[in-house]
Amino acid sequence: MVNKILITLLLLLPISSFGAEFTASARNKISAGESINLQLELSGASAESQPDISILNKLFTITGRQKSSNISIINGKMTSATSWHYSMTPKVNSNIVIPAISIKTDKGILTTKPINIEVGKVSSLPATSQNNGIVAYAEVSKSNPYKNEPITYTFNLVSKYSIANVDINDITLENAILEPQGKPEVFDANQGGEPVKVVQAKFLITPLKSGKITIPANIVKGDIITRSRNRIDSFFGDPFDMFNSFSGFSGFGAGSSQPFTLASKPINLNVLPPVTGVKPWLPASSIKIEENIDNNQTFKVGEPIIRSFNIVAEGVASSQLPSLEEQQNIVNNFKVYADQPKVHDNIINGVITSSKTESFTLIPQVSGDITLPEISITWWNVNENKIEHAIVPARSLTVLGGANIVNKQPVTVNNPIVSSVIKQPQYPKGLKKVPQINKNNNILYIVIAILIVILIAVILLVIKLNYKINNPQTVIKKTTNNPVKVNKNTAIKDIKNIKTAKELQQYLQFIATNQWGLNRNLSLDKIIEYVNKQKPDLTESNNYLLKSIQDSLYANKEIDIIDAQKRCIAIVNYMDKKTINKTKTNKDLPSLNPS
Repeated sequence: MVNKILITLLLLLPISSFGAEFTASARNKISAGESINLQLELSGASAESQPDISILNKLFTITGRQKSSNISIINGKMTSATSWHYSMTPKVNSNIVIPAISIKTDKGILTTKPINIEVGKVSSLPATSQNNGIVAYAEVSKSNPYKNEPITYTFNLVSKYSIANVDINDITLENAILEPQGKPEVFDANQGGEPVKVVQAKFLITPLKSGKITIPANIVKGDIITRSRNRIDSFFGDPFDMFNSFSGFSGFGAGSSQPFTLASKPINLNVLPPVTGVKPWLPASSIKIEENIDNNQTFKVGEPIIRSFNIVAEGVASSQLPSLEEQQNIVNNFKVYADQPKVHDNIINGVITSSKTESFTLIPQVSGDITLPEISITWWNVNENKIEHAIVPARSLTVLGGANIVNKQPVTVNNPIVSSVIKQPQYPKGLKKVPQINKNNNILYIVIAILIVILIAVILLVIKLNYKINNPQTVIKKTTNNPVKVNKNTAIKDIKNIKTAKELQQYLQFIATNQWGLNRNLSLDKIIEYVNKQKPDLTESNNYLLKSIQDSLYANKEIDIIDAQKRCIAIVNYMDKKTINKTKTNKDLPSLNPS
């Protein structure tokens, strides 16, 4: 019985006990930033899948991989082994553990043992290669910036040899924002009379805290390409080209590669605190504002005015420049619509320059002399250590009256003859100055008769006009007791063909005049105001419709035309229903004098 149990336990032991083995090997000590080669070897079993190295991606950057197989026969016994080779770079500059890795085989799942890797400190890396042919160094545009003052950090790799597979490690920085400025540049230069190849990477660093901030050493690694004497020594390939192998023979002779790892020195920043009294805090070398407005434009009520500002700055990023919208919005006599700002950044000679353009559409609401507000930006001059102000002075505009604005006591007159009388109120008195006419001249009699008829007509119209002025009723008046009716179904059908905000505005003005009997050329604001009084439940929807149309007309914003059509149809449906009910009620009233 005991023998049976022992046999059963032996059968349950891991398959690896009977010759199948999966092992991992690698150097257990490397320098910071240096790559490491990991070899996985399977023997005594056949692989049914690739090794599961997904866990390695969290700790390493895998730069190369290779697979090989080996079969040997010793004393008539055949053995096979499969190897996987990985080139990896640690993502951290501290001691690290290569975890256990598993593989599925015909003899079960096999697993390697973990490997401890000791990573040397960055300070142990040289700033130059052993033969002084490659130099790595970093520099900053300013070592004592203010808080929130951007500076440039430049990393340089200078080599008089051909190099390849250049890899600059990412750096992390606490209490600051670090932003790469494009891709690393590669260019030729001359150093001490010898041609060199330069690899340069630029970053923008914005300190977020005052005090000491240390920029850590930046690590770079790559391969020096060595060639035989018959090769052209002055040949430089692109350092970022990936070369698989340089061993063996080529048309230019034999060649090989030698790896290198370098590090720049750490840089300490002494970040100065903000100056009291400058809010919001904005340190810069220079800030200027330019205003753009058409001074030759005739300003009228209801007609848009474009006012834009271009901010040009040095030593500050465009993202830090303030918005001017709040200052522009303090104008009470205008409706203000802001466009999307346009920004641009550039680094020139190690200093960041930026620009920001803000444009506003102003719609005058009243006529007369109106003042546009002063626009200003308060900033701290880091070169002269004092407060500065970039200012656009206030300006006065003379706004003429417009057709779409109704005054407190409006009078809407559609007859052009009456309009001419208002412009020339003394015209009837002028008839007394007409010279005496010969009675025998029939043409003159006809002219006199025509003038008399015109005079009578003008007097009647003036009397009617005075009556209207002395008996005002409401801001919005009916033009006739029997307004022209527009077929409801036709109107709704037509609105579905409308595609722009301008067409929606014209449609509502047409319906208001011809179907609801309102004044001609009434502004959209007054039409919506009139509808809101008739149907308060639609106020929120109508006001949203009004804003959508105005934003599209004056601020170049997109409008949801389908939604706007539905809101217009709701207005038409209600107003038509109200008109029908009112007409029906009038017909049902009993006679005041029944016979």
